[in-house]
Amino acid sequence: MVFQYSKVLVIGATSGIGEALAERIAQNGSFVIVTGRRQEKLDQFVSKHGKDKAEAIQFDITKLDQIPKFVKDVMKTHPDIDRYRSSPNTGKACLRYKTDDFQQYLLELWYPKGPRL
Repeated sequence: MVFQYSKVLVIGATSGIGEALAERIAQNGSFVIVTGRRQEKLDQFVSKHGKDKAEAIQFDITKLDQIPKFVKDVMKTHPDIDRYRSSPNTGKACLRYKTDDFQQYLLELWYPKGPRL
């Protein structure tokens, strides 16, 4: 299978579906930026795949007030991100913080002029 993205950010990549998704992306040859709350799990991912194929950023996506800074910092360091993916657990923030459409909220912050896909 040919994967069309060269650099992908995976939010919530320390366990479950997010971790499996990040693993698959790395196995397909793309550079993957993994995020999550548990630094130890993030470090294990980078050790497994190598710094030439992975980078880890500790971040708790449920802290909505910190998302704009997170997005700005990541895009400054990695302006060439092709795609971002979030695990289903990031949707829990939608319920917890009564955000109408959490994914749309992230997308608008990430790509204020529309996605570059």
